[in-house]
Amino acid sequence: MSEMNQRKEKKPAAGVAILMSTYEGGKYIEDQLRTIYSQTWPDFTLYIRDDGSGPDFTGQLKRLQDRYGFTLVLGENKGFLKSFFSLSREVFSGDRDYSYFAFADQDDLWFSNKLEESVKRLERKERDLTPDLPMVCHSAYLMVDEDELSRIREGDWKAEDISPGDSRYFYYPERGYSFRRSITENHYSGFSMTINRKMMEYMLQADPDRIDYHDWLAANIAHGFGWACFDSRPMAIHRMHKTNVTIKTLPRQIKWFARSLREESDIRRRMREYEACYAGCLSSRKRDILSLFTE
Repeated sequence: MSEMNQRKEKKPAAGVAILMSTYEGGKYIEDQLRTIYSQTWPDFTLYIRDDGSGPDFTGQLKRLQDRYGFTLVLGENKGFLKSFFSLSREVFSGDRDYSYFAFADQDDLWFSNKLEESVKRLERKERDLTPDLPMVCHSAYLMVDEDELSRIREGDWKAEDISPGDSRYFYYPERGYSFRRSITENHYSGFSMTINRKMMEYMLQADPDRIDYHDWLAANIAHGFGWACFDSRPMAIHRMHKTNVTIKTLPRQIKWFARSLREESDIRRRMREYEACYAGCLSSRKRDILSLFTE
């Protein structure tokens, strides 16, 4: 049974679908919504799927829905990855054929030109190449803790004013990031990504139980048989706090390494799923590289 209302017919193609999964985000959600609805790119629709929060937060979401008009889905708890996949499938197969998709977290903040810059890059590249190629645009971002965030004024959130030497600046250079490296290193963060429709179509072929991270999957696809660009200008603020779901701390990395020695590694499991879904899209050389991690 679909979590969203059943639809009868398709509407004309639209711009960007912003996909957000929330869970007990009452402390952060209003700040993020304010930045999303301040975007200079007006052609977007926000979809929020709540992943089983309690009545206090879901009540807050309903009040914010009345104010902003986003589409709200209240679902059972699945975890952040399955929640994103569930929402993505609903929107992708819904009544509008969105050209682009952007992922948003409940606790981050967007610069006002984030969508505009990403969409313009994707549009240019689709004209130069083809919209049938899976594409992703990823931007730099700022990593800011709660104490520092309280001192930042909204007017300071301008990408042009941020120097790469700023201690808050976080950016993985595009140079040297290859298909092989994308297997073992994830240089992408979901909240800084915008993808085209073809990328979403390919991503939804994978089983979320076997791929761990939707942003890492996009990196694998883009560097395997698609296209990617990195914008060195920060377009978002990543709020650092103790409840971040995917933050990679040293203790988590140690636990991951120890578990990989005892069990099938997450890299091997993930790339076996990738092989099952996309091996036919790869060049023979990249299939050989992939086999080093799957056999």
